[in-house]
Amino acid sequence: MHTYCNKKKRGFTLLEIMMVVVIIGLLIAMAVPGFRKMKENSRASAIANDFRVFSDALHEYNILEGGWPHPNDNAGEFPAGMDGFLSHAWTNESPVGGNYFFEHPPGEDARLVIRSSNISARVIELVDRKLDDGDISSGQLRGNDSQIALTLL
Repeated sequence: MHTYCNKKKRGFTLLEIMMVVVIIGLLIAMAVPGFRKMKENSRASAIANDFRVFSDALHEYNILEGGWPHPNDNAGEFPAGMDGFLSHAWTNESPVGGNYFFEHPPGEDARLVIRSSNISARVIELVDRKLDDGDISSGQLRGNDSQIALTLL
């Protein structure tokens, strides 16, 4: 005759596994916005730092040479005469994509510009808080969904 052993099977039930999956999903759902916010803050800090460095270099050029350099129209190129003043970060892509430009239209103030299609309003607002008055519609820093511009006074 057959004898049956009454061994208890070990393992997890389907319900226990589903609960673990749901809990992990909830934790991820709570973490993603935090990571996104950290990424935006990081981009804004990098842009603000680049603008400070480039602004200082352009102001130094203005003081030493008695005027602003000729604007650059080509992405990734230094404005004329700025080789010894600007770091090579100028030639790299900005933290939000796009490139840095120097503009000085006749009759207007000189300005640093990033042209990119990846600029979020939140990043522009954060950069404005770091460099200016916190209001995109006023002050030295202006921006929209395709560019950020810092007026050099």
